[in-house]
Amino acid sequence: MPAPPPLSPHDDDPGLLAAARDEAERRAAESEARRKRDLDLRAELALEDFSGVGWDRYANELARYGIAVMVVWMRTGKIFVECARLFRAQGRKKFALPPSPENWTDEDREDIAAVLVTKALTTFKQKALRAGGWTYAGGASLSTYFIGTCTYEFPNAYTQWMSQYTAVAERRRREQVVADTVASPADPAAMTVRADQVRRALARIRDDRTRIVVQLKAEGYSHAEIAEALGENGFPSESDNSVRGIWQRHKRRMHQEGGADDV
Repeated sequence: MPAPPPLSPHDDDPGLLAAARDEAERRAAESEARRKRDLDLRAELALEDFSGVGWDRYANELARYGIAVMVVWMRTGKIFVECARLFRAQGRKKFALPPSPENWTDEDREDIAAVLVTKALTTFKQKALRAGGWTYAGGASLSTYFIGTCTYEFPNAYTQWMSQYTAVAERRRREQVVADTVASPADPAAMTVRADQVRRALARIRDDRTRIVVQLKAEGYSHAEIAEALGENGFPSESDNSVRGIWQRHKRRMHQEGGADDV
C-alpha cells in the first residue's frame, strides 16, 4: 500500500484551519443572505406576474450583467468549457462547437451575447421564476441561475452567428474573385487554380460574364453559386441552368479552337 502524501507544513496549523473555517462560514452566510434577498425579490415580482415596471427594471439589470459575463467568457474561452461541462452533466457525451474565428471582435461577441441573453430572459422568467425552477434551497442566487440559463442558450446563438459569419466571409471572397477577374482577367497573380491554363483561357474571353463563370468554375463553385455571384455583382439574373449553358458553350468554343476544354 503506497504511503500517504506528506502533510503540508500548514495542514495542521490550528490558526490556518480556523481561518479557512471562518472564510467558509463567511461565504456561506453571504450566500444565504443573497438567496434570502432573491426570495423576497421573486415574491415582489410575482405580485406583478413578472411584468410591469418592476420586471422591466430587473430584466435590464440581468441583461447588462449577462452580456458582460458572456463577453468575457467568450473572450477567454471559458464559455466553451462551461457549455461542455453543462451538457456532459446532462448526459450528452459528444458535444462540440466550431472554433471561434481568429479575428472576431468584442463587437461580434456582444452581438452573440445580446441574442442569447434576450432568449435567456424569456426562458428564465418562464422556467426559473414562474415555474419554480429556482429555489432558495437550490444553493444558487438568481443571478448565478441566470448565467446558467445564458450558458444553455449559448450553443444555438453561437452556431447561428457562425453560420452567418461564414456565409458573409464566403460571399466577400467570391465577390473579390469576381472583382479581380473583371479588373485583371489575365493577371497571373489573381489565379490560384491551374494558373497557366486558366490565365490563357481568360485572356481569350472578351465577355465579362463568361470570364467570371470560367474563373469561378476553376475556383470550384457550383452553377447555383456562380448564378448567385453574378446577380450580386450587377449582372442580369441567371439560373444555374443558364450558367451551365454558358459553361458548355465556352467548352465547345475552347475545343474548336484547340485549347483545353476544361477551363
